[in-house]
Amino acid sequence: MATPNRWNLILMPALRILLGALFIFSGYMKLLDMEEFIRVIYKINFISYDGAATLAILVVGFELLIGALLILGLFIKQTLLLTLFMLIGFTAFLAVVLIFKLEVKGCGCFGRLSQSQITYWEILRNLLLISITGLLILKIKICHRLSIDGYNKPGDGNHLREKRESFWSSHE
Repeated sequence: MATPNRWNLILMPALRILLGALFIFSGYMKLLDMEEFIRVIYKINFISYDGAATLAILVVGFELLIGALLILGLFIKQTLLLTLFMLIGFTAFLAVVLIFKLEVKGCGCFGRLSQSQITYWEILRNLLLISITGLLILKIKICHRLSIDGYNKPGDGNHLREKRESFWSSHE
């Protein structure tokens, strides 16, 4: 197997961390104006107001969790797959709003910062994020650099369990 070039060794972990920071920022901005985000979901008219409130809480919770896991580098493969599915869902939501010309002021993607009318630019932005996430999935081994998963990988001399066991066995 070819060794990754120097730029990939820097770029992939950096993209993973930046994507995580973006998800935390997005979740935090929605949290600041949760009532407006609930209204954005409710205006689609596919669930009740209580259902929209529950969905809004779940979306914000998952965004914050995904962001933290990506930054820490914990459960990277599973987190990237969840990120991909969420981004596809967000993009489908935006497409429905545009296709059916629904009266929604702003997508709520970044809370108060996304109050303007939804356009195709939001879909293009999400497609870029989907592409970045797909690239990270394809380069998953490189993504483990600067991560808890990478530090905790068996057989590389850095495994936490191996260190713990060797520490305790040497102190008996």
